[in-house]
Amino acid sequence: MIVFSEHTTLNSESARDLEQVTKVAQASGCRVYFIPSDFDDCGDAEGALCYVPQQQIPKKAVYIGYIPTIERYNEIYNAAKQKNIYLVNSPQEYALAEHFHLYYSSIEDLTPKSYFLTDETMIDELDLTFPVFVKGTILSLKSLGIGIVHDKEQLRKVAHDLFCKYKKQTVGNVIVREYAKLRHVRTSKLGFPFGREYRVFLYKGEVLSYGYYWDGEDELSKLSATEESEVLYLAQKAAKRISTPYIAIDIGQLESRKWIVIEMGDGQFCGATHVPLFQLWNELLAKVRKF
Repeated sequence: MIVFSEHTTLNSESARDLEQVTKVAQASGCRVYFIPSDFDDCGDAEGALCYVPQQQIPKKAVYIGYIPTIERYNEIYNAAKQKNIYLVNSPQEYALAEHFHLYYSSIEDLTPKSYFLTDETMIDELDLTFPVFVKGTILSLKSLGIGIVHDKEQLRKVAHDLFCKYKKQTVGNVIVREYAKLRHVRTSKLGFPFGREYRVFLYKGEVLSYGYYWDGEDELSKLSATEESEVLYLAQKAAKRISTPYIAIDIGQLESRKWIVIEMGDGQFCGATHVPLFQLWNELLAKVRKF
């Protein structure tokens, strides 16, 4: 399988994660081609892939890097297609998995009730019970302390910041969710609770690998055999409702001990944290060949 990697020599946490994933992909037998994270020096997607050989027979590919805009993903997809290379997820499948407002209706009964704002004036129309959780349609900003909101005035400020400062994460939609009280023993420096949460990677509904969501040691990270079955069952249930082949689904446990779907994303761009990378890539390669 072919891998397009945006790995660079930048020294950041996300860059180091991408370097690790790229090395594991290479060690697992993938042919890796490095592409720039923007088109400033190469003009366009065709320029970014100009040195990639034309394939005599169709080849599957995985694109790993930073979450791209749908326009960039579409351009990379089409440039690869011209070389007889096909990303595991089509542009439509990528958009579905990455945009909360597109997949929410498919998992509405498995996840906290959510509302969608396209502008700040819609806040007054909502009958909310506070606190609520607020996120962009593509990414939450928990690492920045943006998330839990306690009243409408604070919600207006957070929504304004999301619309104005974090346009890439919102893509025109701010998500307001019922606050799910997850089991936790740790919090971030900004006070955000590190809820008991797991990321499960799947390909066409079959589990590849999974791991605890948060970095660091956590006494809640270990699952019993019964809990593991419950987490993986719920992830598969959600994945089967979404047409995206390679997907990552986050599963969290409420204080009541019930498991819920938190969110999902295109598996190509989701961080692995405690997910065993060699298992993930070996299973992904096996499943891609199988299907």
